[in-house]
Amino acid sequence: MAVIKRRLQHELGAHEARARVEAIAKKLESDLDADYCWEGSTLQFSRSGASGHIDVGDEKLEIEVKLGRLLSPLRGMIEKTLDDAIEKQLTA
Repeated sequence: MAVIKRRLQHELGAHEARARVEAIAKKLESDLDADYCWEGSTLQFSRSGASGHIDVGDEKLEIEVKLGRLLSPLRGMIEKTLDDAIEKQLTA
């Protein structure tokens, strides 16, 4: 099992960061048939072969994605896609 971890700083405040993470979750839901739910300030998500969470704070996001066996070989591509999506949302 491959694990992707990211810790990112932002200047959005918790409320705006949460709204932007919600936008990412909705895209995951529609594009990848992923399920998600909020547990406090943490977004939990899962789909076949992958699961993880995004902790939203006032000044940072902490992301962890666990990839199953079938998706582990695609780790590099998944990391790039994740990084691009997060960067786009945090700077939009």
